Amino acid sequence: MYARNHEVKLALSDAFLIRDGLSYLAPEMCLLYKSTDTEREGYQSDFDNAMSCMDQRQKRWLEDALAVMYPEGHKWR
Repeated sequence: MYARNHEVKLALSDAFLIRDGLSYLAPEMCLLYKSTDTEREGYQSDFDNAMSCMDQRQKRWLEDALAVMYPEGHKWR
């Protein structure tokens, strides 16, 4: 559950990924947190880089989460 809006949810099995034995937060969740300050240095670059690596399910989740958080629109939607 996203702390800023409990309507936005991601299963723990999808929120934490494992690669080479290391756990890390899913990029779509990181980008959701970064969406609050897209002008911060590096955040737009993080978005651009992550989008090229995420699968369709991850992209769709981020788009849906951004729609909930920013019903008036967001530059990443």
